[in-house]
Amino acid sequence: MDYLSKIDSFKALAKGWDSYNADPPSEAAMRTARILIGEGLRPDRLCPSVVGGIGLTFKAKDPQGTRDYTYVEIYNNNTVYRMDVVGEDIKVVQINGMGDLSDLLEMAKS
Repeated sequence: MDYLSKIDSFKALAKGWDSYNADPPSEAAMRTARILIGEGLRPDRLCPSVVGGIGLTFKAKDPQGTRDYTYVEIYNNNTVYRMDVVGEDIKVVQINGMGDLSDLLEMAKS
């Protein structure tokens, strides 16, 4: 997947792109997504978010079994959240820097 081209394609989205009233991803959200891709993250899914922003989904590649998948949401105001899902347990944390994504970055390098 050409991640950067896909992110750039989000520029063509207009308000209501989801047939409801979703805002398209902001320039700030797209910039942050480009940075994450530049750091080596390779999501299994990359798409605009219906709450405004960009979502990145990573399937389980975790040998310790500490998660089934991870979802990273970049909101249009550039707030970033990470959600780790294991079975029915969900852990959500606000990302305060690349350190909060360090294990995903390690997976991306392996």
